Amino acid sequence: MKNSKKILVSLLAIGMLASCGGGSSTQSSSTTTSSNPPVSSESSQPTVKHTITVGETGGAIVTFDKETASAGEKVTITITNIPEDKVIDEVTTGIDGVDVMTTDNVTYYFIMPNIDVTISVILKDKVATSYQLTIKNNADVTYHLLDSGMNELIGENGIFTLKANQPYYISVAGGNNNLLIYQEGYKDWPFASQDGIYSFTMPEDDYVIVIDQKEVGKVVLDFNAEAFEIAPYLVVGETMVDEANIAVGSTVKLEYSLNQGFIVTAVKINGSPIEASSNGLYSFVMPSGTITLTIETAEEGIEDDGKYLVTVNDEVQVFKVTFGTLKGSNNTFVPSTSFIQNYTELETGTTMYFCVELSKPYVGLYSLSEILIDGTKAEPAFEVTEGTETIKYYSFTITDHDIVITIKSEATLMPLNFTDTESTGATCVFTNAEGETVTSAPYNSRVTATFDNIPSGLSLYQLKVNGYNPTNPVYEGNSCTFTVPKAGTSGNVEVTAVFADTTTAYNLTYVAKAGATDLTTDTTVKFYTDVLGNPITTAHYGDVIYFNVSAPNGYIVKSVTIDSNDVSQTWGDDGKRYYTFTVENSNININIELEATSQTYSFSFDTTNWPSEYDLTVKINRNGWQFLNEDQYFGEAGETFSIDLWSTEKMLIALYANGEELSIGPDGVTYSFTLPAEDVVITAEWM
Repeated sequence: MKNSKKILVSLLAIGMLASCGGGSSTQSSSTTTSSNPPVSSESSQPTVKHTITVGETGGAIVTFDKETASAGEKVTITITNIPEDKVIDEVTTGIDGVDVMTTDNVTYYFIMPNIDVTISVILKDKVATSYQLTIKNNADVTYHLLDSGMNELIGENGIFTLKANQPYYISVAGGNNNLLIYQEGYKDWPFASQDGIYSFTMPEDDYVIVIDQKEVGKVVLDFNAEAFEIAPYLVVGETMVDEANIAVGSTVKLEYSLNQGFIVTAVKINGSPIEASSNGLYSFVMPSGTITLTIETAEEGIEDDGKYLVTVNDEVQVFKVTFGTLKGSNNTFVPSTSFIQNYTELETGTTMYFCVELSKPYVGLYSLSEILIDGTKAEPAFEVTEGTETIKYYSFTITDHDIVITIKSEATLMPLNFTDTESTGATCVFTNAEGETVTSAPYNSRVTATFDNIPSGLSLYQLKVNGYNPTNPVYEGNSCTFTVPKAGTSGNVEVTAVFADTTTAYNLTYVAKAGATDLTTDTTVKFYTDVLGNPITTAHYGDVIYFNVSAPNGYIVKSVTIDSNDVSQTWGDDGKRYYTFTVENSNININIELEATSQTYSFSFDTTNWPSEYDLTVKINRNGWQFLNEDQYFGEAGETFSIDLWSTEKMLIALYANGEELSIGPDGVTYSFTLPAEDVVITAEWM
């Protein structure tokens, strides 16, 4: 086993000789193996104890694990009682070449030189550089939060910790341009989007961003393709939009390029003409539902040929329309196999009949309200009864224009029923979008369930509709707004609710042991609801808790569990390892298993079969990733290192630490390993 303590003592001795006029040294490259300097025998040196004193502290309390130490000994420093508005800027010995090191910004250490040491602590003002971003995904879409390098950031339940004054991006799956993304409270100033990417700069404060779905409508374009060099298309602002997904209330511009010899004679919405602006362009404000935008054209100087088209405008796209003619002496309706709406031209004087039926998937969800032919309510030409069903047939005759048939529908009312499955005594009132109290609501509409008479200490936690999470729920206090689905098997839309205690403060406690040895009082655990906030000792139901563990000197953390379940881990922006969990309705007791280790271990690279030229980068995670030189390849058991190794001569297949294959990160390049309680030799497999 390589004795790193002895090496440090020898290096200090060499440094002292050099300072007295000794020879100079040069540092070898990463591809050259250097020899360790000779280690003088400890037995030949008299044991001299040097004192350790406290200098400037800025009000903090500084203690040591020993009052005196011999050269080469490790001295552990503990710093407590730091003022709330201060953080540690630097811990120093004041001796050139004798640095104070730390792995967690809580416990510090240094290697004793051959002289007395005075430890000083320099504090600085605490400045929050990161703040909490909350994303409320009311539209229930898939999104990704990206940093300036387009790396995805991972949050917890829509909560992220971000650095202030840095650019960030929200990427929405599918490039959805019909979302309304805005800072909470500023809905009238939404973020701009480019192909589904929304950008913002994180302020020096907590920030809430809301993702809402705009109400959208659909446009069916009706035009003669032969008249256009570039087919008509729709633009909102400066962006070409999908005809089937246009935000209601937006101003839509019609753009096109005609073939030579054609002119636009009229533009109609559902058969009603719209006026062109002074520059001859057409625009309109998008209504809800589906509209047909007809662009009528003619060849200049050529008379109308007397042939016209038939277009059907179905508001909700749930009806089947069958066209045909009457045949025989009893005028039997015969469906036409050759007629195609919006495609087949009909000559002036042609009479057609049609019937309207609800498509099977929508039976019971919608009903026919009325039928308009060119904006005028149509009455049936005749009816035919088949069993219990009566089919109504309508007719029209082509005159001198296209025919537009509009089908208006009504969504079926779904009875709403709340059942207090938890027997809490709670009551529920349903209201529609206008705030009116209702006991039933149209299918696919939005209603709000508001609860009252909830037992003291409880509040609404979760709503279930027909046994499932509702569509696009929006929770606010003791109410939830959701989209009305089909009635369940009972004939009602069945609503149940889960109420939770969000007022009781639950204790956060822990037990730390190394085997049978109880080290709880020597182990430091700090709990946070925000890793940059103040530590807490109690929490409430539903809180997301973060905590870090500082093991006592000579131990490392082996495992952390709650109720025998491993606790999730994450890395904070401060470079520390945090554990995280969500509080349930009970006190939380955390079990920490420690493992004894008082030794510093080294690792080295066996370069026997390596290429003649290679690049090697090694980093250690000590309050953030730090690059290491060859003479710094050592640490305490449990510390994490990363290795990036490559060559233009050979392909690296795998890395092994004492024969155990190392894991490779998601970038497919960087390997990582945790230093065990032994010296390590790292080998490589090349191809």
